[in-house]
Amino acid sequence: DKVDFYTEDHKPGANFEKERIEKAGGKIYQTPSFFPLFQNGQEIETPWRVMPGRLSVSRTFGDVEAKNEKFGGMKGVVVAQPDISEIELNGEYSMIVLGCDGIFDVMTNEDLMECAKIVMKEKKELGYRELCGAISDMIIKSALAKDSFDNVSCVVVLLNLKDNVTV
Repeated sequence: DKVDFYTEDHKPGANFEKERIEKAGGKIYQTPSFFPLFQNGQEIETPWRVMPGRLSVSRTFGDVEAKNEKFGGMKGVVVAQPDISEIELNGEYSMIVLGCDGIFDVMTNEDLMECAKIVMKEKKELGYRELCGAISDMIIKSALAKDSFDNVSCVVVLLNLKDNVTV
């Protein structure tokens, strides 16, 4: 019944990312839309993007066009350096949900918790592995139903811990 959020989104428009990008010689921009975009009945803005690469995220694996000068990229603008968070797992948490921006751009942490509750209530007969898959499936389907414009990836890890553990 409780959700904690432990990461920062790596979006070009975030102040800490914008400063890092500009210091490395990159730029951020927002494409003007000539017609309003709507999602679930609400007008949405186009995402901030980083140049070079035209990506709506500022840290990625791959994306050679943004990173390699040979392909028009610029070293140090779009990086693969992760943020690393440490949390103590003391029985208070029942699961960890990892998802990409295609999930979190359209769903709140509470939406994810609701998906998990529904699956756990309806699919009590499933084992841990199948339950993780069913929760991930529901989260992905919900993001798509909310008109996610991006790819959607989700991993659910159920916890059954007896002792305190730090991950």
